[in-house]
Amino acid sequence: MIEQILTKPEFKNITHILKIDDHDTYFTDENIKSLYNLNELNFYNYIGQKKVYRPPNTWSDYHFGKISKSSHWNNKKGNVSNVTWLDGGCSYILSRKAMKLINKTYNSSNINIVRKKEIYEDVMIGRLLASHNIHAHEVNYNIKGDK
Repeated sequence: MIEQILTKPEFKNITHILKIDDHDTYFTDENIKSLYNLNELNFYNYIGQKKVYRPPNTWSDYHFGKISKSSHWNNKKGNVSNVTWLDGGCSYILSRKAMKLINKTYNSSNINIVRKKEIYEDVMIGRLLASHNIHAHEVNYNIKGDK
């Protein structure tokens, strides 16, 4: 999706995207309209409503029982060690700069590498952006998430 936003001419004016989960995020037209006035968009490339951090040597089995048995990640814990990310269930916003960095690292040409390296997309985004010195900033913009 990010690759399409960055390469399709019809999306050339898109400056930010809002990442939401489709099953547990609730918002109104007014919530979305208010994002256009969010001052933090002028200063940060990665903002969201709930910042999460896991200390070193932390592994997660959150995906157990939720993925296909044929998945590379079936019964393997995911590394969430020493990473700060924004919780996708509460939504987050990425700037075009952040999207370019993500797409430079992971895109349609290497999607199979991503599938074996990362199990949690929100953690992956936090880890990747931090490697480029872009860090998560917590901002309440009144979109109701799952937490």
